[in-house]
Amino acid sequence: MGSRLEGVPALARRRDQVPAACWNLWRRARKRLPLPLRLPLPGLHAMALELEREAWICLERRAAEVPVIAWVAFDEAARAGIHEPVPCEVLYFHFAASKLRARVLELMVRELGAALDRVR
Repeated sequence: MGSRLEGVPALARRRDQVPAACWNLWRRARKRLPLPLRLPLPGLHAMALELEREAWICLERRAAEVPVIAWVAFDEAARAGIHEPVPCEVLYFHFAASKLRARVLELMVRELGAALDRVR
């Protein structure tokens, strides 16, 4: 699990899946960009996404960078092809974090794509 998550109790844990397009972009990025990688989340006031090798952590920057939501325990071996989603576990650290889940992944794809474009 990500180092930022050690010792921080989650309010809830849920099995989930990361969309294939999001995971495939991450696979390219982790080969080309230094980790941990910090991405802004435009439109989500005072939030950032920190991408570590084993965790994606959405942080509230104004509140001592505490985790709000995190994706961990990725099981890439469980998918049969690159077109399939990747099973994972989502940790919720804030009561309203489930409302951010889809938007954070959407912004991750946009910002990660832009970061990869800059290193080409």
